[in-house]
Amino acid sequence: MVTAKTAVFDDAKKATESEHKMSLWQGVKLYPKAVAWSILISTCIAMEGYDVCLLSNFYAFPQFNRKYGEQLPDGTYQIPAPWQAGLTNGANVGEIIGLFINGWASEKFGYRYTVMTCLVLIAAFTAIFFTAQTVVHLQVAEILCGIPWGVFQTLTITYASEVCPVALRGYLTTYVNFCWGLGQVVGIGVIKSMLPRDDQWSYRIPYALQWMWPVPLFIGIYLAPESPWWLVRKGRTEDAKKSLLRLTSLDRETDFDADETIAMMVHTTALEDKVQTCDGTEIICMVWAIQNLSGNAFSGPYISTVLCSLFTMLMIMGFLGLVPDSHRDQASMATGSIMLVWALSYQLSVGTVAYSLVAELSTRRLQIKTVYVMICLGPGEWNWSNFTGFFWAGLCFLCIIYTYFRIPEPRGRTFAELDLLFEKGVPARKFATTDIDVFEESVSGDMVKTHELVAYPFDGV
Repeated sequence: MVTAKTAVFDDAKKATESEHKMSLWQGVKLYPKAVAWSILISTCIAMEGYDVCLLSNFYAFPQFNRKYGEQLPDGTYQIPAPWQAGLTNGANVGEIIGLFINGWASEKFGYRYTVMTCLVLIAAFTAIFFTAQTVVHLQVAEILCGIPWGVFQTLTITYASEVCPVALRGYLTTYVNFCWGLGQVVGIGVIKSMLPRDDQWSYRIPYALQWMWPVPLFIGIYLAPESPWWLVRKGRTEDAKKSLLRLTSLDRETDFDADETIAMMVHTTALEDKVQTCDGTEIICMVWAIQNLSGNAFSGPYISTVLCSLFTMLMIMGFLGLVPDSHRDQASMATGSIMLVWALSYQLSVGTVAYSLVAELSTRRLQIKTVYVMICLGPGEWNWSNFTGFFWAGLCFLCIIYTYFRIPEPRGRTFAELDLLFEKGVPARKFATTDIDVFEESVSGDMVKTHELVAYPFDGV
């Protein structure tokens, strides 16, 4: 006898096997729309990169300093150091608020409506930047704009991980890091074009150009499908199927079946209701911390090599501080070269991989709430010069130890498999080699029963 519950498990198992067999090219051909929608929503993060670039460069603008700064004894103007710190950290304060708000809002109202609301807020708060008459107005604008920016930081990663299969997940989640760079490149271009100007428009035009982002993004996101995983968590499996079909193409090289994929989502969500573990949350918190603590890298042979390379370069940078003053110019050139290579290695590793790890290692049920954890750390004005390299190298070494023992390799694993590996306490170094069958676990609950009645309207055949 084939019961409805058996059919759910059978379909979920078939979908899981299909995802494991799916190649990158097959994933692109099957989910081209998911790739496009994910890229569109992730582009929201470019807005923050753009604004951060503006503020740091405006401190060197005489016109900006004359408007918002204070006159120095030599007759020049400058933004006071406390206000510079306040403006820079004001956005961080707003982002932290936004990160917490998103943990509740996205799960309650859905990803699309949350993003669209934030785009409206960005458009409104940009008016404060554009019309600011005092540095206090700028401070208010930084804090208020930071709130939607904080939402974008978490929601874009979550959406990217939920609309694509395992084969595409790493590529689309790490695209978020590209968007940070994109926003900064656009900002630098705008700043450079304003250098010849000697009036207030040299800084008001760049602020006004922030309005170029929300409208096209709002239109695109309004037309985008909702995350099928979110719809499944809300018990709307029929809507989830419609959303999934909008993410896929008819040009298929795999035996794709929407009902099987929805069954896999239902099974995974029900399994997460049963599984209780905090390991994934702890590791994700440390991933964010490591990204800021030492510019580290994570799992896999290639990444481990890059991690050790970062540690070595930081040590070299520290020892360059011992070079005699008679060779200071050569030491400075060497330091600059090391920093460039370090930055490249960082972006090829932790700067990108962190976004993929936080999207994969958290459960679907808690992902939005988990990803909002961000840790910021800076050395302050210690004036250590090259010896700062020793400080970061020490932290980097500690992070290497944590990485080796605690951060697993999630490549090729479905969300359900990762949840069960954490639940069974499998050591991080054995995640990649451990055989596990999520369908040996019994799951139940209202969600499974509801899906059985809708998708399999029979008692048995």
